[in-house]
Amino acid sequence: CRASASETVVEKNSGTTARQVTYVGVAPKPQRLKITRDQKVCGATAHLSQDLEVEPGGGIRGAIVSLPDIERGAPLKPSTDVRFDQRGCVYVPHVLAFPAGSTVKVINSDAIMHDLRTYSTTNPPLNLVQPGNVKSIEVKIDKPETIRVGCYMHPWMSAWWYAAGNPYYSVTDEHAGLKIRG
Repeated sequence: CRASASETVVEKNSGTTARQVTYVGVAPKPQRLKITRDQKVCGATAHLSQDLEVEPGGGIRGAIVSLPDIERGAPLKPSTDVRFDQRGCVYVPHVLAFPAGSTVKVINSDAIMHDLRTYSTTNPPLNLVQPGNVKSIEVKIDKPETIRVGCYMHPWMSAWWYAAGNPYYSVTDEHAGLKIRG
């Protein structure tokens, strides 16, 4: 958990850094997940573990990169368009990063019930049942924290939320690339 930028300053020589996060060595193969419930929706396609997603060139998708302990810089602006979907009994995206103070719109694209459970230590933990006919629930995450997310009804479902304490963070994309501005 990191503090937000305490002094707002526009740096004269600030810019953008672009990087790629890579795995060194032979990456483990993703494991097939065992689907134990709601086979018509959840078992329609095979699901692989998303714990470590390494692309053929060695790039890691879904890695969070942040610049912690920033004492001055751009102000943190909570986002109004943070979306987190439950689709085909997996979380989309698997890793979601957003500014602390944002409201997450939790969407249920499945026609079955899910149970959104967060394992928080700084923000209050959540345990929200979301029936298939409730298409969205809004959840505000006030404080910076890395949060594990799961579904009690479908234990193979897992994801991560990163509520950032300053605007200097990024999540690697499908090509393991990232950009941090300012």
